[in-house]
Amino acid sequence: MYYELDGFVREQYYQVQRAVQPHTVQLAVGALESSDAAQVAYMQDQRRQRRVERHRTSIRGDRFAQVLEVCRLHRLHYDLDVLSLYCLARVNRTCRQLARRVLRYQRRQMDIRVVPYVDGAN
Repeated sequence: MYYELDGFVREQYYQVQRAVQPHTVQLAVGALESSDAAQVAYMQDQRRQRRVERHRTSIRGDRFAQVLEVCRLHRLHYDLDVLSLYCLARVNRTCRQLARRVLRYQRRQMDIRVVPYVDGAN
């Protein structure tokens, strides 16, 4: 009987051997080695694709950071209150950095006066 396996051979080969008598299962000469080589190439390709995707994500993140910086420089520091900045800081690292810059700016622009009260009168 002849079966064609789909995918990488080694794991399926061992599963079939466990299911039936091992001496009844045979592979074509070189099938196991070529399957292992194909699996290694597949794994390396997957790793390469993940690396490229991470790089694309960082580029998108940089673009997002640039857009937020333009918004901040335009007028964002006037429009956000403390609660909005807290929520913005919880989104991600880029937004947290932006919120810190806006808070630093707002802190420098604050006009805080201390007026002592004496017997209920100022």
